[in-house]
Amino acid sequence: MPDIKIKAMGLNHGMYDPLDRIKNKETKEWYRSLLNALMKDYLGTEIYKYEKEMDFQSNITSSFPPSFVTCSVNDGLVGIQPVFLSKLESAGLHYIYKEYGHNDKAIGHVFHLDLRKDEATILNNEQIEFFRQYMGK
Repeated sequence: MPDIKIKAMGLNHGMYDPLDRIKNKETKEWYRSLLNALMKDYLGTEIYKYEKEMDFQSNITSSFPPSFVTCSVNDGLVGIQPVFLSKLESAGLHYIYKEYGHNDKAIGHVFHLDLRKDEATILNNEQIEFFRQYMGK
């Protein structure tokens, strides 16, 4: 196995707590059903079998790489401001958090893949600049 060191990470439009959202009775039922179906597509019928491996937030330690975290304020699937930002902060980790879509309701989930959108270009360029800081280190 090659020795791989992740120097920086881009976390775009991610859902970092899907099983918690499914368990939370305050989460809207239609949304819990959608997440449950998505998790079954990925993990099979025993979605809680991999709960420990999927516990993203408990794996944030001081060795976690610097992160560029993004979301759209119009992302109906994921939502905004992941709760793990406080974990990054309390671990003393460098991160940048950016929200997009304040002026365009069409900027939704994974909009950065649509290169025809100006905000996609902005996000991608900002993230490239973030990564450049860590190249060659």
